[in-house]
Amino acid sequence: MAEMIKNTSYKRLPPLPFAVLLLGGSCLGVAPVIVKSIDLSPEASAFYRVALSAPLFAIGAALFAQNIKASAQPVLRLNTKVLCLLTAFIFALDLVLMHMAIRLSDVAVATLLTNCAPFFVGILGLIGLTSRPDMNFWVMLPIALAGCALLIGTPQGDGQSQVLGNVLALSAAFCYACYVVGVTELRKRGLSTLTIMSVVTIVSTVFLLPLFAMQGFPAPQSMQTIMMLLVLVLIGQMLGQGLTTLALKDLPSSLSSLVLLVQPIVAGALSWYFLSEILNGIQLLGMFMVLAAIAGAAFIPANTFRQKIRKPKLRKVASKLATDDVH
Repeated sequence: MAEMIKNTSYKRLPPLPFAVLLLGGSCLGVAPVIVKSIDLSPEASAFYRVALSAPLFAIGAALFAQNIKASAQPVLRLNTKVLCLLTAFIFALDLVLMHMAIRLSDVAVATLLTNCAPFFVGILGLIGLTSRPDMNFWVMLPIALAGCALLIGTPQGDGQSQVLGNVLALSAAFCYACYVVGVTELRKRGLSTLTIMSVVTIVSTVFLLPLFAMQGFPAPQSMQTIMMLLVLVLIGQMLGQGLTTLALKDLPSSLSSLVLLVQPIVAGALSWYFLSEILNGIQLLGMFMVLAAIAGAAFIPANTFRQKIRKPKLRKVASKLATDDVH
């Protein structure tokens, strides 16, 4: 556990995993646009998203299986198989909570609260369940969240269900934070991306099946819906989640969760291009703030802000010692 409470240094950030994570987060940003445009309910699209990708991930895992090895940072020393199943269950729960939050609350508010996942990842780091983020993360996090708030816009919903929807959205954010921490640990234990994603999608399919059945097993009714489902599965799920999982092995979970805030930026840009949704100056400012926060957390040398905070104190100590020597 002592290893887990050390601050993570971003000074020597591996460029390839960072690029892979950024690409994966961009692919994940496609999903909200598809879900918003497709002629299916959010629960049905979520079910198809995991059910159609599960056999593809499973086949890949069977063909390219890797051995499991011990982790340098055990999460409560859970058995690897148990941790894998728990991570998959948490991902499925995140999907359900998010879709319920969107129905009960304003979409903008629900999306904003769900993007609070990096905050929860930081808290999990402070209590020792993952690598502890350094000062750079805590400085850049409020900038990124403020940028998301500007990008998502002003809430329009009203009603008694708003509070419950907000609670569910925050719960979804916590679940996604736990999912990121769990996947990071599983990758460090040597599980392949295909193995993790096959378990995640299979468990999610089983978990979402009752909700899918309650809606009467809705099927796509047009070729356009089928094509959009394929885009959701191949880009939003397989490439998005697959590349993200692949990159988490070599990056700290706190930084990874912050980088994944690129999702609302991609979703906003695609909505502007394909759905003719107008992006105003405030939203563009929000995009810039998120990108600047990601770049700052990733590339500013570790402990830069901590050094600036401590520097005046060190000067005072040095001055006092010099005075004592004179006397």
